[in-house]
Amino acid sequence: MAGLGGLTGAIARLRFGRAAALAAGALSGILGGMVGNQGGIRSAALLGFGLERDRFVGTATAIALIVDATRLPICLASHGRRMLAMWDLIAVLSAAVVLGTIAGRRALAHVPPRVFQRLVSGVVLALGAAMLARAFSG
Repeated sequence: MAGLGGLTGAIARLRFGRAAALAAGALSGILGGMVGNQGGIRSAALLGFGLERDRFVGTATAIALIVDATRLPICLASHGRRMLAMWDLIAVLSAAVVLGTIAGRRALAHVPPRVFQRLVSGVVLALGAAMLARAFSG
């Protein structure tokens, strides 16, 4: 619904107040914990705040860093030995994240704000459709 709302422009008229923001954040966390993909759900919730492009990306990145900083000690306690065995893969993937972030930042400068909102909405819609397809495929 969030993806369709963004593509049709309906989301542009939606603004979250304090109570709706708390509900959207809680729902994002609950659903993200259930499906294991908080980024798309978080983006859907953030669309309702009408943030400009750079603030949207900055807010999503800050939230992701806080979530990952919270998740890391739990992962280390639960799977530390397995993670240590994959240190080389983790190092390569971490470097790829940094390079992807730099490239994404440069690419973002060339995306008009209106196109950015539709792009995010399209990705959220595609992610939602993929999750539904996977759920119903058995």
